[in-house]
Amino acid sequence: MKLRAITESLLLEFQGRVEIVPWSDESDYDYDPWVAADQADQVAAKSGIRIDSTKELTYIATNENDDVVGALWSHLSNNEPPIFDFDVAVDPDWRSGRLGLQLIDVAVEDLRYYQGEFPGTYARIWVINPKLVRVLENRYGFEIESQYPDGSAHMRFE
Repeated sequence: MKLRAITESLLLEFQGRVEIVPWSDESDYDYDPWVAADQADQVAAKSGIRIDSTKELTYIATNENDDVVGALWSHLSNNEPPIFDFDVAVDPDWRSGRLGLQLIDVAVEDLRYYQGEFPGTYARIWVINPKLVRVLENRYGFEIESQYPDGSAHMRFE
């Protein structure tokens, strides 16, 4: 069973031009879900991010033209305790603002929801951007489990 924390607070507006909304193939939002999913995959490819096949598209960030300019994919494992994992991709043309951080905020809010439903749930992610490793560590409190010569790291957050 797939659970997600979908609250009004997640319907964020980014600089008045981008809206972050839950993705669903049965969406009540004003977008074609399959076009949006394809655009999200294109954003990931353009960003050099390969989305793990276990992750599902959970949120999209759309601009004023309803084009997907960022997305969040996530997965909650069946482990005991459950492990939450997520990937974020932002179109390179939209990286000058805080869109990536807003998508991470949404992922952390989902994690908090899952922790309420399944005590002990924690996040474990692989971060390929060395700059983001420091942001996750300093802004969010993620801990580095292992770091690699290219600057990428496996990180954990409880």
